Amino acid sequence: MKRGRDDDDEGGRETTRPRFTGSYSSSSTPVRPSPLRGANHATPSSASRSAGYGDRFIPAPAEDMDTRYLLRGSKDMQFRCWGHPVPPDPAKKASDSLFASMLRTESVQDSSPPSQAPGPATPSRRRIFSYFTPNVPPMKMTPTPVRASAVDKENSVSALSRLLLKRHCRPERPNEISRSPYRILDAPGLSSDFYSDLLDISSTGAIAVALKSTVFVCQLDQDGSVKKLCDIHPSTIGSIKWSTRNPSLIAVGSECGHIYIYDLNNPSQAVREYHQAHTKRIGSLSWNGDMIASGSRDEHFHHRDIRMGSSKAIRVRSHTKEVNNAIWSCGDDPALFASAGSDDTVRIWDFRLSVRAQNKRQENELYAFREHKSTIKGLAWSPHVAGVLASGGGLDDRMIRFWCAKKGAGLSKIDTGGQVLKLAWSKTSHEILSTQGLSRNPWMQNTVRIWRYPDLTPVATLVGHTERPSALAMSPVGDVVVTGGADETLRLWDVFPKEPPGRKRVSSCSRVTDFDKLIR
Repeated sequence: MKRGRDDDDEGGRETTRPRFTGSYSSSSTPVRPSPLRGANHATPSSASRSAGYGDRFIPAPAEDMDTRYLLRGSKDMQFRCWGHPVPPDPAKKASDSLFASMLRTESVQDSSPPSQAPGPATPSRRRIFSYFTPNVPPMKMTPTPVRASAVDKENSVSALSRLLLKRHCRPERPNEISRSPYRILDAPGLSSDFYSDLLDISSTGAIAVALKSTVFVCQLDQDGSVKKLCDIHPSTIGSIKWSTRNPSLIAVGSECGHIYIYDLNNPSQAVREYHQAHTKRIGSLSWNGDMIASGSRDEHFHHRDIRMGSSKAIRVRSHTKEVNNAIWSCGDDPALFASAGSDDTVRIWDFRLSVRAQNKRQENELYAFREHKSTIKGLAWSPHVAGVLASGGGLDDRMIRFWCAKKGAGLSKIDTGGQVLKLAWSKTSHEILSTQGLSRNPWMQNTVRIWRYPDLTPVATLVGHTERPSALAMSPVGDVVVTGGADETLRLWDVFPKEPPGRKRVSSCSRVTDFDKLIR
């Protein structure tokens, strides 16, 4: 960039420039300036006033830039930590939204009453920008104010802001959710199969995890050793489930269709063996007292009473594709049974015929829900409201849907944004937990999410797994959740409040389906 003639000397020599005032014509006789151009005529007073400011003018904005920054409309910023995406915090997002709403209400209020539209008038000559040197007013010494009372603090904001606070305020949770696991266990060889169920916790706090063909057990509240329970080599385990009546019994389903019942106190030999219980993989097991239900890839689920040895099981062909999950309800009526399959349907059964429609036969389902658009694996009965069932769909569906089993109707739904792997209800609060797999949003992939029911608002998002957490189990008192994933780790999260001692658990199966009524 070339310097002008006025910039040749940097030593501070002052250059005198001619100042042109008034108007000029082509003749040699000067013309008196017109009164309409008097604003451009430099009087001695104006010349002395402008001499102290130079030839650079910066407009002074009339509003506070800090307030303008906080009122800006911008998208939420996502931050990354060590190369891994960090999902947004729902609580912080709601708090920021409330703060912005209150700031907008307090800073941009129209105190003047509304007036009618003005009529035609001469345009104002007021300048848009004002060129001046801001004058800082002298600081006024004021006495220290007395601490405001609670009433003064409440009245320090407008009525609209108080209404916003009242609408957004919720009762605090009984405990604070820990965003990181308090314990991590190695699980080498833990499968990431979407259709398997390889993790469970007994009523005494024994964690059982299936690694290929072996089941290992460790105590939830101890940092001690891990015990090998059984090995069904050469077959591979597809599902495991602790008994709800006898906490030392565990059922093991294999990939080739066998079912084994083992006793934790005497693991040397299986208590019961059901060879060729199914013709294909057993991916789901569920206990109801002494009865065990199994769902398989052969499109059937079976019911067996372990007290009757190798007696013939009740076989029901429920779905047109694999049965991914089959669970008994454990509320006031444990006869209700739900199944979910790869045919994108959720089916509810009543094997005691207590609420069955008159035109329904025993081998037919009570209700069938076909609203999901993908494979369904997550399935959980509510321990708080009898007959409420939650189901979660795969990547093409991404929905958690809630059903009323007594009326056969859908209640509500929530789009999770990703693949729903497993579901678990809190035993002490109206909240439901979901494990998320593949997702179109990288911030929600391989996470554990907690939702408030029934308004279905997100409570927390737990991050830690590097692969999808396909295994999920909850402690007997309901405070700890264990998740397992293809990253070969088991992570223990303290997320829910403990169940009060002596409280009658709605979800405990106190009654057993009458097996004699099922035999014709």
